[in-house]
Amino acid sequence: MARRSHAIKAALHGDLPLGHESSELGSPPSVTWANASRARFRAPRSPWLVQEENQEISHPERTGAARSLLPWPSGACPASVAFSASARGRLFPDWPQIAAQTAAALRAEADPRDPRTARLVAELEADDDFRDLWARHDARPSRDELKRFAHPVVGELALRRQALTVAGAGQQVIIVYEAVPGSPSAAALTRLA
Repeated sequence: MARRSHAIKAALHGDLPLGHESSELGSPPSVTWANASRARFRAPRSPWLVQEENQEISHPERTGAARSLLPWPSGACPASVAFSASARGRLFPDWPQIAAQTAAALRAEADPRDPRTARLVAELEADDDFRDLWARHDARPSRDELKRFAHPVVGELALRRQALTVAGAGQQVIIVYEAVPGSPSAAALTRLA
């Protein structure tokens, strides 16, 4: 876990010199050039988190915009957050679409043989909306899509969700929410940073 943590932190903060394998720097996993360079330019003002293979968040960013926009604790699951009372209409103005995509992505991406997935689905099935969406059997992986967030201080934000994979980090994915440069959402993220 510590090895994967190092690779992810290096990718996000640009600590690996481009063109070097991390083994030259004393840490086994390598960060691909494309992901390191993409994350290096975007992460300073863009909220980000790391999602594990079991859908749990393992490294939530705790600074600037991420702290107030994505207040998810380590170990939380985006599906649980999406179906929480605070998400319905307050965090996500487009909650019905977010809920449908979340249920479909959980079905497509989570390992049904994993006991943690079974526990998560059982917990979420207590929610009528989730139960109805889960019964549809839609399976769609999450894509790099536009999501709207409602922030109590800066108002509505339209952010593109981008998933960055880190070589050597198993099934971990860095999820970055990025605003279009020069947009009102970019200005809002700057105010939050």
